[in-house]
Amino acid sequence: MENPSLIALSRQVALERQLAVIANNVANVNTTGYRAERVLVNEYRKPVGFNQELSLVQDIAVARSLVDGPLKKTGNTFDFALAGPG
Repeated sequence: MENPSLIALSRQVALERQLAVIANNVANVNTTGYRAERVLVNEYRKPVGFNQELSLVQDIAVARSLVDGPLKKTGNTFDFALAGPG
């Protein structure tokens, strides 16, 4: 496979993973306690010859948001919520 095709394919794979994570975020937007996720990407350099490198896109992880969500009053005496790093 040619190098430009490899570069485009690596980006398409990363975009597909990002799209899956975004779809999951949208599907769970109203789920209680759900934390949004995002894909972390990085440049991967692969040696292909003497003094030559191929620069590819690599998705390295899915990171979960650690931001506190809004508190909602339920009216139930047995419901409670934790705020802060709990």
